[in-house]
Amino acid sequence: MQATGGTYAETSVMVTLTVNAISPTFDLFAQITKNVGDIPFTMTTPTSNSDGAISYSIADESIATVSGKTITLVSNGSTTITATQSASGNYLGASTGTTLQVFPGGCAAVPCQNDGVCTSEPGGAYSCECVGIYSGDTCNMWDTNCTTLGDTCQNGGTCGPTVFGGECSCPECWSGDRCDEYDVLNCA
Repeated sequence: MQATGGTYAETSVMVTLTVNAISPTFDLFAQITKNVGDIPFTMTTPTSNSDGAISYSIADESIATVSGKTITLVSNGSTTITATQSASGNYLGASTGTTLQVFPGGCAAVPCQNDGVCTSEPGGAYSCECVGIYSGDTCNMWDTNCTTLGDTCQNGGTCGPTVFGGECSCPECWSGDRCDEYDVLNCA
């Protein structure tokens, strides 16, 4: 308000001051790298100067799903995880995101040989369950002591250790690693 004086008349002016809410500030999400077969993991809540509630969403649910803060991996690929903070007090609602890269699990490369059964384990690791006369991390070695053979030598074959591992000694007309191939041409 201005007072009356000299050549001025007293007047008043109404002014409206509008204070707009501001966007919150988030810390940065680092890219997340996982492997198919890893156990579900919990998202770390991003630091923000707002106290609005945070929820999570996944762009491609064929790669991962979200329930609350828990992310469950579904398949390999790349997708975006978005953290959305609701408006609160003087802060607007806002979102931030990161890339989730999911690589095939350890079994995707088919590491188990000789009919071994592969099981994916956390962290992209794998384990092989070997069958018959095979042993080793990838079932690539013959059992040198015939301990895994048991009844694997078929049709009367017997296991005997060799320099390169256990080997089935097959009776006439039979051949193959397990004496399971019949010589049709010479024995029929």
